Amino acid sequence: MVLINPISAPALKGPQAALTQLTIGYYRAAELLPERAARQLLGSPIVVRGMSEVMAKTGDVELRAWIHGQHASYFSTFSDPSTLFQAFRASVSNTVIERAAVFDRPTLLIAGERDDITPLSKQLELHHRIAWSRLRIIPGTGHLVHYEAVEDAVTYISEFLIENSNAAKNEVAA
Repeated sequence: MVLINPISAPALKGPQAALTQLTIGYYRAAELLPERAARQLLGSPIVVRGMSEVMAKTGDVELRAWIHGQHASYFSTFSDPSTLFQAFRASVSNTVIERAAVFDRPTLLIAGERDDITPLSKQLELHHRIAWSRLRIIPGTGHLVHYEAVEDAVTYISEFLIENSNAAKNEVAA
């Protein structure tokens, strides 16, 4: 199993709790509005850009511009405001750490060192709770590993898959 920046800390507690509550209120307000107004609120270029600015950690000007472009193009594509609100609530109401005991296979955890959503200390805690886990930390990267550190993530995933494929082959041969 491969998890990239798993949510390992409860968003409704800790240093980000107030921001999480504010965001829940934002999504809840959108859910209560008529569809057109809700889409305008949720797709607000100012809000989307603000979120993108906070999440992007790279100093690479071109990459940062590309990330902002991706968020501007795709961040507000969702089926409907109610589903979006429910999905967000689910994402902040549960953590991977709550289910760590049931992980029964090799697991690769990839974490951005500067992730604002889950602090590194909680990724380390998750790593210690999953018996067969390996944690790879990407320096200088935040929650947007899939944008900012693609090559690192691909390398780590490839190594993990090859290593575990070889281990499985050795078990079968034994």
